[in-house]
Amino acid sequence: EHSAIFQCLQGVPPDSLRRIILTASGGAFRDMDAEELRRLNAEDPEAVRAKATTHPNWDMGAKITVDSATMMNKGLEVIEAHYLFGAAYDDIEIVV
Repeated sequence: EHSAIFQCLQGVPPDSLRRIILTASGGAFRDMDAEELRRLNAEDPEAVRAKATTHPNWDMGAKITVDSATMMNKGLEVIEAHYLFGAAYDDIEIVV
């Protein structure tokens, strides 16, 4: 996503960036509420592990898939966008 943002900013005057919107699929648990996830984890932790390492759209490997499932990757992308593009944290949004 950062490469796409960089490309979009080519030719844009400095200091004209108002906000950055990062998109997220929501990861493997996007269709589960917190209570359902707690229940499943108590009843069948192996099923939760298997779901956390299987992304609904992409085959990215276990580490990146777990980061996606927990939205950790989006937290890192916010930090990266802040430093790469000089955007204030309040001006960086994540849309699932």
